[in-house]
Amino acid sequence: MHGEHGSFFRPDGVGIFQVHGDDTVGGDDLLAYARDHSPPGTTFTEVSCGRLRGLAGVRIEHGTLHRTWWLFCRGRQLVFAAYTCAAKNSEDERDEIDQIVQSFNESDERSS
Repeated sequence: MHGEHGSFFRPDGVGIFQVHGDDTVGGDDLLAYARDHSPPGTTFTEVSCGRLRGLAGVRIEHGTLHRTWWLFCRGRQLVFAAYTCAAKNSEDERDEIDQIVQSFNESDERSS
């Protein structure tokens, strides 16, 4: 991944949430891009997360839940977010993660 990134977890939690500033991608190419950068078996749906729009992906592999978001910011800038936890704990932090993703917004500041 390119750009800035951060990883977040609760010490008493069950998963890890990561956010990356990523590449620029054309709107018509987002599904192909997400598929090319995701393991086989990932299922995608269109989503709105706060003011950002894009795709969400989900898969369970070897007992681990993987949730991903591929979201456009300022038209073509891609924001990638991912949450991973044991599948058996998939509901434990679901509401908190959904709230975080729904809070995504575009800043008025421009990076140089």
